Amino acid sequence: MDVQFDLKGFDQLKRQLRRMDSRTSTKFAKMATRKASKILLDDMKQRVPKRTGNLRRSLGLVNVRRSTPGAWLKVGARSGKRLKYDGWYAHLVEFPTRAHSIKRKSGANIDHPGTKRQPFMRPAVDAKGKKVINHIGRELGALIEKFY
Repeated sequence: MDVQFDLKGFDQLKRQLRRMDSRTSTKFAKMATRKASKILLDDMKQRVPKRTGNLRRSLGLVNVRRSTPGAWLKVGARSGKRLKYDGWYAHLVEFPTRAHSIKRKSGANIDHPGTKRQPFMRPAVDAKGKKVINHIGRELGALIEKFY
């Protein structure tokens, strides 16, 4: 999912971050991004369909490691066998699935009717995306002012 926003004053903000050492600017970017992303996360949690509540509890923020400096953060369903709430199936809720047959180990076929789409991530991004981006800018600005 690719989302683009137009942020005024971003070039000036980027110049100020480049004047700092890489470690400090990355730390500030991570702090601002994490704080602002909670707005989006809260909206996703309100929109997610609740059957058992597992998917809602799996929603969270995960730092993403990249070789380039900056703040890379994933907002959405966390998945993995070690997690208490595994949201591996979030894409199956967000997007529809077609009717299909499932072959069991016993050899019997089961017909699955498919599922309708119940989007919760994209509507949250559409509703709160600009607010999150602007919040990141304000947070970064405040952190830079404290630094100087």
